Amino acid sequence: MKKALILEDKTQEVEALKQIILKLEPEAVIYTMSDLPTAYMCAMEHDISLFLVDIVLHPGTMGDTSGLDFAKGIRAISKYEFVPIIFITGLSDPQLYAYKELHCYGYIEKPIFYSETEERIASALRFELTVPENDTIVLQKDRMIFSIRKKDIVYIESQGNKLSITTVDDTINFFYLTTKKLMEMLQSDDFFWCKRGTVVNKRYVQQIDASHNMVELIPPYGKIPIGIIMKRELLKNFSD
Repeated sequence: MKKALILEDKTQEVEALKQIILKLEPEAVIYTMSDLPTAYMCAMEHDISLFLVDIVLHPGTMGDTSGLDFAKGIRAISKYEFVPIIFITGLSDPQLYAYKELHCYGYIEKPIFYSETEERIASALRFELTVPENDTIVLQKDRMIFSIRKKDIVYIESQGNKLSITTVDDTINFFYLTTKKLMEMLQSDDFFWCKRGTVVNKRYVQQIDASHNMVELIPPYGKIPIGIIMKRELLKNFSD
Protein backbone atom coordinates (compact mmCIF):
# COMPACT_ATOMS: atom_id res chain seq x y z
CA MET A 1 0.00 0.00 0.00
CA LYS A 2 1.36 3.39 -1.01
CA LYS A 3 1.63 6.15 1.59
CA ALA A 4 1.94 9.78 0.55
CA LEU A 5 2.77 12.80 2.68
CA ILE A 6 1.61 16.21 1.47
CA LEU A 7 3.32 19.19 3.11
CA GLU A 8 1.29 22.17 1.93
CA ASP A 9 -0.41 25.08 3.69
CA LYS A 10 -3.14 25.77 1.11
CA THR A 11 -6.30 23.68 1.54
CA GLN A 12 -7.28 23.98 -2.12
CA GLU A 13 -3.94 22.59 -3.32
CA VAL A 14 -4.07 19.78 -0.74
CA GLU A 15 -7.52 18.64 -1.85
CA ALA A 16 -6.52 18.70 -5.53
CA LEU A 17 -3.44 16.58 -4.82
CA LYS A 18 -5.42 14.13 -2.69
CA GLN A 19 -7.96 13.63 -5.48
CA ILE A 20 -5.22 12.89 -8.00
CA ILE A 21 -3.43 10.42 -5.72
CA LEU A 22 -6.65 8.55 -4.87
CA LYS A 23 -7.60 8.36 -8.53
CA LEU A 24 -4.25 6.71 -9.28
CA GLU A 25 -4.05 4.65 -6.06
CA PRO A 26 -7.52 4.22 -4.51
CA GLU A 27 -6.09 2.36 -1.50
CA ALA A 28 -3.36 4.94 -0.82
CA VAL A 29 -2.97 6.39 2.66
CA ILE A 30 -2.48 10.16 2.54
CA TYR A 31 -1.09 12.29 5.35
CA THR A 32 -1.54 16.05 5.06
CA MET A 33 0.63 18.44 7.06
CA SER A 34 1.19 22.18 7.06
CA ASP A 35 4.19 22.51 9.42
CA LEU A 36 7.63 20.93 9.63
CA PRO A 37 7.60 19.34 13.12
CA THR A 38 4.43 17.30 12.55
CA ALA A 39 5.57 16.37 9.05
CA TYR A 40 8.89 15.06 10.41
CA MET A 41 7.15 13.05 13.09
CA CYS A 42 4.74 11.56 10.56
CA ALA A 43 7.64 10.59 8.30
CA MET A 44 9.34 8.80 11.16
CA GLU A 45 6.22 6.97 12.34
CA HIS A 46 5.28 5.71 8.86
CA ASP A 47 7.05 4.47 5.73
CA ILE A 48 6.23 7.15 3.18
CA SER A 49 6.32 6.21 -0.53
CA LEU A 50 6.00 9.74 -1.92
CA PHE A 51 6.51 13.26 -0.59
CA LEU A 52 4.72 16.26 -2.09
CA VAL A 53 6.32 19.35 -0.58
CA ASP A 54 5.48 23.02 -0.98
CA ILE A 55 8.75 24.92 -1.10
CA VAL A 56 7.23 28.10 0.42
CA LEU A 57 5.25 27.21 3.55
CA HIS A 58 5.33 30.73 5.00
CA PRO A 59 4.50 33.16 2.16
CA GLY A 60 4.59 36.11 4.57
CA THR A 61 8.25 35.46 5.36
CA MET A 62 10.66 36.98 2.86
CA GLY A 63 12.90 34.39 1.21
CA ASP A 64 11.12 31.44 2.83
CA THR A 65 12.10 28.04 1.39
CA SER A 66 11.24 25.94 4.45
CA GLY A 67 10.02 23.11 2.19
CA LEU A 68 13.61 22.70 0.99
CA ASP A 69 14.76 22.51 4.61
CA PHE A 70 12.25 19.71 5.20
CA ALA A 71 13.45 17.82 2.13
CA LYS A 72 17.07 18.19 3.22
CA GLY A 73 16.16 16.72 6.62
CA ILE A 74 14.28 13.84 4.98
CA ARG A 75 17.21 13.00 2.72
CA ALA A 76 19.45 12.72 5.81
CA ILE A 77 17.31 9.79 7.00
CA SER A 78 18.60 6.56 5.46
CA LYS A 79 15.22 5.05 4.60
CA TYR A 80 14.30 8.16 2.61
CA GLU A 81 17.55 8.63 0.76
CA PHE A 82 15.95 7.80 -2.60
CA VAL A 83 12.19 8.03 -1.97
CA PRO A 84 10.55 10.38 -4.53
CA ILE A 85 10.09 14.00 -3.48
CA ILE A 86 7.99 16.24 -5.72
CA PHE A 87 8.10 19.95 -4.99
CA ILE A 88 5.08 22.22 -5.29
CA THR A 89 6.24 25.66 -6.27
CA GLY A 90 5.82 28.85 -8.16
CA LEU A 91 9.54 29.59 -7.80
CA SER A 92 12.34 28.91 -10.24
CA ASP A 93 15.40 29.92 -8.22
CA PRO A 94 15.59 26.85 -5.91
CA GLN A 95 15.31 24.34 -8.78
CA LEU A 96 19.01 23.84 -9.52
CA TYR A 97 19.85 23.35 -5.83
CA ALA A 98 16.98 20.94 -5.29
CA TYR A 99 17.79 18.77 -8.29
CA LYS A 100 21.49 18.52 -7.51
CA GLU A 101 21.52 18.34 -3.72
CA LEU A 102 18.16 16.83 -2.82
CA HIS A 103 17.62 14.47 -5.78
CA CYS A 104 14.22 15.99 -6.51
CA TYR A 105 11.93 13.68 -8.50
CA GLY A 106 10.14 16.59 -10.17
CA TYR A 107 8.11 19.75 -9.81
CA ILE A 108 4.44 20.68 -9.75
CA GLU A 109 3.98 24.31 -10.64
CA LYS A 110 1.31 26.53 -9.15
CA PRO A 111 -1.45 26.90 -10.13
CA ILE A 112 -1.88 23.13 -10.37
CA PHE A 113 -2.83 21.82 -13.82
CA TYR A 114 -4.60 18.49 -13.42
CA SER A 115 -3.23 16.53 -16.40
CA GLU A 116 0.42 17.49 -15.91
CA THR A 117 0.24 16.89 -12.17
CA GLU A 118 -1.43 13.50 -12.57
CA GLU A 119 1.29 12.35 -14.97
CA ARG A 120 4.07 13.44 -12.60
CA ILE A 121 2.48 11.80 -9.54
CA ALA A 122 1.67 8.59 -11.47
CA SER A 123 5.32 8.26 -12.44
CA ALA A 124 6.47 8.75 -8.84
CA LEU A 125 3.95 6.24 -7.47
CA ARG A 126 5.28 3.61 -9.87
CA PHE A 127 8.71 4.03 -8.32
CA GLU A 128 9.58 0.96 -6.27
CA LEU A 129 12.19 1.08 -3.54
CA THR A 130 13.26 -1.42 -0.94
CA VAL A 131 13.27 0.58 2.27
CA PRO A 132 16.17 -0.27 4.60
CA GLU A 133 15.62 -0.62 8.32
CA ASN A 134 15.19 2.79 9.82
CA ASP A 135 18.25 3.63 11.90
CA THR A 136 17.18 7.08 13.11
CA ILE A 137 14.58 8.50 15.46
CA VAL A 138 13.32 12.06 15.25
CA LEU A 139 12.16 13.91 18.38
CA GLN A 140 10.81 17.41 18.90
CA LYS A 141 11.76 19.75 21.73
CA ASP A 142 11.04 23.47 22.07
CA ARG A 143 10.18 23.76 18.35
CA MET A 144 13.49 22.09 17.48
CA ILE A 145 13.87 18.76 15.69
CA PHE A 146 16.48 16.26 16.88
CA SER A 147 17.49 13.43 14.56
CA ILE A 148 19.29 10.78 16.64
CA ARG A 149 20.93 7.67 15.24
CA LYS A 150 19.93 4.58 17.22
CA LYS A 151 23.45 3.21 17.24
CA ASP A 152 24.70 6.40 18.92
CA ILE A 153 22.35 6.03 21.91
CA VAL A 154 24.23 4.63 24.92
CA TYR A 155 21.39 4.58 27.45
CA ILE A 156 18.06 6.18 28.26
CA GLU A 157 16.68 6.97 31.69
CA SER A 158 13.67 8.80 33.03
CA GLN A 159 13.04 10.53 36.33
CA GLY A 160 9.68 12.11 36.96
CA ASN A 161 8.58 13.87 33.79
CA LYS A 162 12.12 14.17 32.40
CA LEU A 163 13.64 11.65 30.02
CA SER A 164 17.39 11.80 29.28
CA ILE A 165 18.98 10.26 26.20
CA THR A 166 22.73 9.83 26.56
CA THR A 167 24.49 9.46 23.23
CA VAL A 168 28.14 9.17 22.29
CA ASP A 169 28.19 12.95 21.85
CA ASP A 170 25.84 14.44 24.41
CA THR A 171 22.92 14.03 26.82
CA ILE A 172 19.61 15.46 25.60
CA ASN A 173 16.68 15.99 27.98
CA PHE A 174 13.05 15.72 26.92
CA PHE A 175 9.93 16.32 28.97
CA TYR A 176 6.68 14.37 28.99
CA LEU A 177 8.16 11.57 26.87
CA THR A 178 8.18 8.13 28.47
CA THR A 179 10.81 5.42 28.13
CA LYS A 180 8.09 3.00 27.01
CA LYS A 181 7.06 5.32 24.17
CA LEU A 182 10.67 5.76 23.12
CA MET A 183 11.19 1.98 23.08
CA GLU A 184 8.21 1.69 20.73
CA MET A 185 9.88 4.21 18.43
CA LEU A 186 13.27 2.47 18.57
CA GLN A 187 11.95 -0.97 17.54
CA SER A 188 15.39 -2.52 17.99
CA ASP A 189 16.66 -5.64 19.74
CA ASP A 190 19.82 -3.72 20.70
CA PHE A 191 18.00 -2.04 23.59
CA PHE A 192 17.00 -3.77 26.83
CA TRP A 193 15.39 -2.76 30.10
CA CYS A 194 17.87 -2.47 32.94
CA LYS A 195 15.48 -1.20 35.59
CA ARG A 196 12.24 0.72 35.68
CA GLY A 197 12.59 3.76 33.41
CA THR A 198 16.10 2.84 32.24
CA VAL A 199 17.13 1.26 28.93
CA VAL A 200 20.66 0.38 27.79
CA ASN A 201 22.10 -0.24 24.33
CA LYS A 202 23.83 -3.65 24.15
CA ARG A 203 26.53 -2.17 21.93
CA TYR A 204 27.98 -0.27 24.89
CA VAL A 205 27.86 -3.02 27.53
CA GLN A 206 31.27 -4.21 28.73
CA GLN A 207 29.98 -6.79 31.19
CA ILE A 208 27.09 -7.73 33.47
CA ASP A 209 28.05 -7.83 37.15
CA ALA A 210 25.20 -10.00 38.40
CA SER A 211 26.58 -10.31 41.93
CA HIS A 212 26.51 -6.55 42.41
CA ASN A 213 23.45 -5.94 40.18
CA MET A 214 25.30 -3.64 37.81
CA VAL A 215 25.62 -3.22 34.06
CA GLU A 216 29.14 -2.01 33.36
CA LEU A 217 29.33 0.12 30.23
CA ILE A 218 32.42 0.72 28.18
CA PRO A 219 34.44 3.75 29.34
CA PRO A 220 33.59 6.52 29.94
CA TYR A 221 29.89 5.75 30.44
CA GLY A 222 30.06 4.21 33.93
CA LYS A 223 27.66 1.74 35.50
CA ILE A 224 23.87 1.32 35.53
CA PRO A 225 22.09 -0.44 38.42
CA ILE A 226 19.98 -3.49 37.55
CA GLY A 227 16.46 -3.58 38.98
CA ILE A 228 15.42 -6.71 40.86
CA ILE A 229 12.33 -7.21 38.66
CA MET A 230 14.33 -6.81 35.43
CA LYS A 231 17.33 -8.92 36.47
CA ARG A 232 16.11 -12.35 35.36
CA GLU A 233 15.00 -11.16 31.91
CA LEU A 234 18.20 -9.17 31.48
CA LEU A 235 20.44 -12.15 32.28
CA LYS A 236 18.40 -14.35 29.95
CA ASN A 237 18.83 -11.89 27.08
CA PHE A 238 22.58 -11.80 27.50
CA SER A 239 22.92 -15.55 27.84
CA ASP A 240 21.02 -16.16 24.55
